[in-house]
Amino acid sequence: MQRIAEKISSWGQGIPELSDSWLVLQTLPGMTPERLHRLIETYDDPIEALRAPNEALARIAGKKAAEALKHETPIDLAHKIRTEAEKNEVQILTRSDEKYPELLKNIYAPPGAIFVKGEIQERDSLGVAIVGMRTPSPYGRRAAQTLARALAERGITIVSGLARGIDTESHQAALEAGGRTLAVLGCGLNINYPSGQEELRNSIVRQGAVISELSWNYPPRPENFPRRNRLISGLSNCDRGRRGGSEKRSSCDRASRT
Repeated sequence: MQRIAEKISSWGQGIPELSDSWLVLQTLPGMTPERLHRLIETYDDPIEALRAPNEALARIAGKKAAEALKHETPIDLAHKIRTEAEKNEVQILTRSDEKYPELLKNIYAPPGAIFVKGEIQERDSLGVAIVGMRTPSPYGRRAAQTLARALAERGITIVSGLARGIDTESHQAALEAGGRTLAVLGCGLNINYPSGQEELRNSIVRQGAVISELSWNYPPRPENFPRRNRLISGLSNCDRGRRGGSEKRSSCDRASRT
């Protein structure tokens, strides 16, 4: 009870409730999956992490993250992010929210929050990732189309990364089959990347969701795509044991760290 009382008291000092604390930590400048993971290992939860002394936070999360909290309170930061998301019809799911995908909680360093355009549904927990080359052979394109279509027709959600080539063929085949598909981006949802994919992206929003763990205007930097790939693995059923609550990481999770 004492700890709960301390947390309630901290809100008056600019510390938000649990869901918004996850959101703020996730979107601090310079925050990476590894840094967030270390913060949560060091402190009991995101509220405790935000209450940490500025110097301690800087050692783990980096100077940019600590500096951001000197200029705006976490409550103000959360309000700004949620206002922008609501204006753009973007859903925010944090690790404390019921709708946060259960499979994502079992990957290495799960995001504190994800941004969703469209809707992640319960049936998307039965998902398969199809990814590949941006310049595939004609056979590769046909194989991706055939596999994605067959899976989508059987009620399996196709998870991919919206890149040109195999990713695009897989998303399109799932949509044409009347199935669901999730696209995970390596940039913020407001960034038109890759260019020329607007029509496909809009179709995915109608029959699935476009997802990112990066804030609204975050650019597509090279280091973002390994991060993106671990979410793709987390949203797909790489191994049945994970769905049963096994704590053992799947081979897909291990690959996402390399």
